[in-house]
Amino acid sequence: MGSYKNGVVGDQSGTSNGDAGGAAVDKGVDFANYFCTYAFLYHQKEMLSDRVRMDAYYNAVFKNTHHFHGKAVLDVGAGSGILAIWSAQAGARKVYAVEATSMAEHARAVVKANNLQDVVEVIEGSMEDVVLPEKVDVIISEWMGYFLLRESMFDSVICARDRWLKPTGVMYPSHATMWVAPIRTGLGDQKSNDYESSMDDWERFTDETKNYYGVDMSVLTKPFSQEQKKYYLQTSLWNNLHPHQVIGAAASIKEIDCLTASVSDILEVKSNFSSTVTLQNTRLCGYGGWFDVQFRGRKEDPAQEEVELTTAPSVNDGTHWGQQVFLLSPPARITEGDQLNGSFSMKRSKENHRLMEAEFSCEIRQQSGELVPPKLCQFDENQVLMVTFSFAVSHQRTSPSSAQASEEFLVNFSPASLSLASTPLLNTAAASGDLPVYSIENSDHATKKEIGLLHSSPGGENAIHLIPVILFLCGFVLWIFSHPTKL
Repeated sequence: MGSYKNGVVGDQSGTSNGDAGGAAVDKGVDFANYFCTYAFLYHQKEMLSDRVRMDAYYNAVFKNTHHFHGKAVLDVGAGSGILAIWSAQAGARKVYAVEATSMAEHARAVVKANNLQDVVEVIEGSMEDVVLPEKVDVIISEWMGYFLLRESMFDSVICARDRWLKPTGVMYPSHATMWVAPIRTGLGDQKSNDYESSMDDWERFTDETKNYYGVDMSVLTKPFSQEQKKYYLQTSLWNNLHPHQVIGAAASIKEIDCLTASVSDILEVKSNFSSTVTLQNTRLCGYGGWFDVQFRGRKEDPAQEEVELTTAPSVNDGTHWGQQVFLLSPPARITEGDQLNGSFSMKRSKENHRLMEAEFSCEIRQQSGELVPPKLCQFDENQVLMVTFSFAVSHQRTSPSSAQASEEFLVNFSPASLSLASTPLLNTAAASGDLPVYSIENSDHATKKEIGLLHSSPGGENAIHLIPVILFLCGFVLWIFSHPTKL
């Protein structure tokens, strides 16, 4: 992992128990797969530009200077050195900023430019290998990955805590919580359309290969289809969800005390949860996952002012973490009052301990008390998370209230201009009683007013359908009057 400068480790060969789960991890491979991206300034800039992230850490430090003044501080995964610099500015006696990549050179430059080189010592090396000259009073780190535990960096923080934190020391952040909530989104429709397009393209490819080159490739259609399903339909996705897309109460699935948690506590996350649907006549398109971290200090030495960093869906306060979206395909019809009882489990990928494999199962209990028959949807590994959905999928409702339900506009807040979903999807949606899907640009600043009404009045769509007919008749009448028939 680079050239370690503190005289402990001189090369990046060999192995390290980096996942702390028992399996040895090759340092060179781990550096290439994970650490190397943090050596680029553009990556650091992305994180430093996250105002929610920056404000939370800034406030946590400067509203609790009693934890830093005259103290020794360890910054784990220092990156550009911003947290180490703030710690020094808050009065720390000594700050050890440990960074595994060559970004340490840039951190030294920033520290020197801010005249803090006598307080902040930047150490290039692995936290598991670095040796400090003293124990510290505070460990500060921004270790959180997507959905909190992706990247498994908390292992290094635990290692640093167990080796170098004084018995009276504090952790920044001190606590973390993982959340899931049922959501509606157009992403599933988009991904289904992408999958169908890829299969259409494959069919053209096999026809052309046979016609032009005399080779029949159609025997590979099934494995190609499975491959494309994994990519388009069986993956978790990064997205900045809007609060309007959350259709039930969020449930806590994991709480972590950073002062006492062990690696075994986070190797696998398991939780049962429940949520009551809060929106009438909508679709359950899957689940969104996010996290919060809190800066509370410790029980014996609490924060003077507690600070929270949340990555929950927000109109104006989105973060670079966004949310993880776990899609259900096809979506299930649900309505206000339905009870969703689910279970969640997540563990590390065997192929890459920095990635996660997750499994959801959920049953839908309708207001009437009827338990909807289950339907199994399998999700396989991808670049972010592997997901297995075992879902009870609701049937289309036929009650009078459902028949009179107002039209719902499902909103997908993605970096795209306002556009209606493609015609084939809309035809399918109309045939199944499903709903049109829109995407809206600049979701962080979108409001309900800007989106337009999320519901139109009952019967409104029938009037809209008559508009083309009325326009045609008016045009026809005008044409008749402008071309009188000669008698």
